[in-house]
Amino acid sequence: MTYKGRILLVDDDEMVRKIYAATFNHAGYLTTTCADLSCMRESLVNHSYDAVFLDLNLGRENGLDGLPYVLKNAPYSKVFIIS
Repeated sequence: MTYKGRILLVDDDEMVRKIYAATFNHAGYLTTTCADLSCMRESLVNHSYDAVFLDLNLGRENGLDGLPYVLKNAPYSKVFIIS
């Protein structure tokens, strides 16, 4: 199958991850999901993404704390802050 692009979704809410992933997959995107910043960092080391959707409130973590890492390690990815 040919994909339109790769998306990384970072959100601590499992239901939100499932809904977004199903929507993006249905639209033709390969979607990786993460529940925390540690998983996000590992995913960015191992893959390149066209877009990163980053939740502001990641349980005990603040999604904005991960933004500098995304900008440094995935400078060509579009970043969307979600809440």
